[in-house]
Amino acid sequence: MHGGKAMVEVFKRAGVDYVFCSPGTEWPPVWEAFAEAKERGDTSIQYMNCRHEALAVAMASGYTKVTGKPQAVLLHATAGPLNGAMYLRAAYQERVPMVICCGETSAYGEDTSLPDPGNQWMHDLVDIGGPAELLRRCVKWADRVTSPMILTSSIDRAMQIAVEPPAGPVLLGVPFECMLGDVDLPENQRANRVERPVAVDERAVQEAVAMLLRAERPLLLTEHLGRDAAAFHPIVELCESLAIPVMESYRPAFVNFPRSHGLFLPYDLRRVQAADLVVQIKQLLRADLEAPLPQGSPPAGSR
Repeated sequence: MHGGKAMVEVFKRAGVDYVFCSPGTEWPPVWEAFAEAKERGDTSIQYMNCRHEALAVAMASGYTKVTGKPQAVLLHATAGPLNGAMYLRAAYQERVPMVICCGETSAYGEDTSLPDPGNQWMHDLVDIGGPAELLRRCVKWADRVTSPMILTSSIDRAMQIAVEPPAGPVLLGVPFECMLGDVDLPENQRANRVERPVAVDERAVQEAVAMLLRAERPLLLTEHLGRDAAAFHPIVELCESLAIPVMESYRPAFVNFPRSHGLFLPYDLRRVQAADLVVQIKQLLRADLEAPLPQGSPPAGSR
């Protein structure tokens, strides 16, 4: 298949629901792939056309925040990544994973087996080092595809890097020629995700519970806990049961605790200095929601 169709297939296998795009003349192979999918009745992945690059990045970021599923963004060359730079930087600071692909050229029309990309590439759309060099400071990782042979593996790698802690947006320069060339996509190829087993130290859990019960002026700090909606209510229950005040970072990217709750405190580092126990929560493991209480800990009603 040609590279544009292979890109869509790789995104689909990685669990991407939407490809948000503020397009340029380099993405027709991707449009053809979506048109073919529509003819087959395949709606497992959707194409979302956006009028501006900032809108495309912002929509991908918002969808990922709500669902926890990284999405894909396709931008035009040069103006595309520059117009989306502010929103990419925001996603980088908020640790929102997504894969941004930007168009570029590698052969400048010299490959006679492919259509000539046109004079605009030579005069307006060529950047030294490609789009990766334009926005390296606004994303977690940036690279460029150098051959159709590594197109699909490069996108797989980008998806993996985006979700690896600390998560964040990654940028990949994709030459126009790579999307037009023939690409092999093995049937068993899947996004290379690393699954890390998590072990719970029961003794450490019991010690933490004991410290919470002894504390007279505890304080809970969090910044990114709200990225997982399932963590919201358990943390409220925990803080209410032990009257633990909650303080977020100076500029949180998520709603981690009800702002109108009586235990919510405005940002003030002096409160940290006055506390006798500070609990910092970065994320909640899904298994924690059904995990049994450790031996020797109080019943759920007084936890």
